[in-house]
Amino acid sequence: MKNKNEKKTAVGYVRTAAIVEDSESDSIEVQEKRIKEYCRKNDVDLNAVYFDPAKSGIKLDRPGFNALLSLVRSGKVKSVICTSPDRISRQAKDSLTVRVLLKKYGADLFFTDTNILDEEPYSGMFDEILKTVKTYDQIISERVRRGKKGK
Repeated sequence: MKNKNEKKTAVGYVRTAAIVEDSESDSIEVQEKRIKEYCRKNDVDLNAVYFDPAKSGIKLDRPGFNALLSLVRSGKVKSVICTSPDRISRQAKDSLTVRVLLKKYGADLFFTDTNILDEEPYSGMFDEILKTVKTYDQIISERVRRGKKGK
């Protein structure tokens, strides 16, 4: 059992859907910086950061994410930090699957840019609502892109 005075440890996860410039808000560098700042403010030792640059959030099969999940399954990771829920997945069902898997192995999930926490009774519901809205936003965006190409 951990001593209450023992410092918490975590790993970070960052993902971009496309290669973005360093200064852009969702760049790998900016996400990593926000995770490090979160750890500093919350007195957490960041052991590693797993990266998936230019990988879609539609599918869970991503090299960095798979490596992180392997560590969770081995029991070596008890806290995962990323900037927002959509960095883990843009699909509500996949997001729920990841949350269940993390809980099964005793790992917590924290976000730097939102107050959604697993300990809150309604956090999962709010996260799923947000993911559903984002899914429809993607559908609408795709329709707009196809409409512009057709002109």
